[in-house]
Amino acid sequence: AQCFQKAADAGNSSAQVMLGLYYMKGRGVERDLKRSMSWYQRASVLENIDGIFGVAFAYDEGLGVEKDAKKALEGYLKAAELGHVGAQFNLGVLYENGMGVEKSSKEAEKWYARAADQGYMEAQLKAS
Repeated sequence: AQCFQKAADAGNSSAQVMLGLYYMKGRGVERDLKRSMSWYQRASVLENIDGIFGVAFAYDEGLGVEKDAKKALEGYLKAAELGHVGAQFNLGVLYENGMGVEKSSKEAEKWYARAADQGYMEAQLKAS
């Protein structure tokens, strides 16, 4: 994690995302979900697609922040529209199950198809 710290402090959004992941998983550092969220937020401000997804995922799962379906949805939508395959899949799940959104098989299928088109295996199974 130390190798990413200088780059992250200097504003490298990819390094910020890596630190967010390391703190979320406790890889090479003590697990710290609030610190993880802080790094993801810094990367998302710089329009890093993985940072945007990390913030959305944290709100979705309540990792280092209060669960907030609306903020999760906003983040997933932004990341998905930028082409983030995980966000596209997660939107499919939200719409399929009516989690934080009105249940819509049409919307679920749309997002699963987008993720499937990028080779996301689980989405391919859902889209078929």
